[in-house]
Amino acid sequence: MSIFNNKRLPEELFMIDAERIRQGWYSDKYFCNNVELLEKLAAENYHFRGESDLNEMDCSVIRTGNIEVEMQFFTRRRPFSVVGGVDEAIAILQQCAGYYTEAGEFVNTYDELEVEAVQDGTFVTYDGDPKKVVPVIKVRGIHRYFAKLETVMLGAMAEPTRIATNVFNTLVGASWLKWVAALAITRS
Repeated sequence: MSIFNNKRLPEELFMIDAERIRQGWYSDKYFCNNVELLEKLAAENYHFRGESDLNEMDCSVIRTGNIEVEMQFFTRRRPFSVVGGVDEAIAILQQCAGYYTEAGEFVNTYDELEVEAVQDGTFVTYDGDPKKVVPVIKVRGIHRYFAKLETVMLGAMAEPTRIATNVFNTLVGASWLKWVAALAITRS
C-alpha cells in the first residue's frame, strides 16, 4: 500500500478495461443516462432559464451541460476503515475520464479535473453521522466527464477497503489473544 512511501501505485499495475469502462459497460445505467443528457445539453449550449432558490445567484449563466461539481467518495463503516483501492480508482479516472467525439474518438479530460485523495492504507473514522463523513477522494470538474465512473471507482475501493479493515481487525484480535494466552499461562 502506498501510505508507506507516499507514492501512488503505477496505473500499469491494474488491469483496467478502459474501453468498456469509457463506454459505460460497468456503470449504473442512471449515470450513463445522466451523461447522455448532459452531453445533449452541452451540444445545445443550454442555459438554465427557470427560477432558482439560490440567493443572489444568477443561474441563467450556468451552462447546464457543462455543470461543474465536486464528487466525493467516502466510507461509512463504523467505527473506522483502512482505505484501499484508491490508487486503482485514480488510475481508472486517469484512463477513463472524458468523452467521445462524433467521430468516435475518445478525448481524455483527466488533466481538466481537480483530484484530491488519501493514500491507500489511511485510517478513516466514521461515527454514524452522515454529515461527518470523511472523503477519501474528491473529484472536481465538468460532471459529464467522470459521472459514469462512479460505480467502477466505488467497486475498485470497496473490496480492498473491506479486506484491509478485516485484516487489521484480525491482527488486533490475534494480538489480544496472545496477551490473554500469556496472562492465562502466567496465572496457571
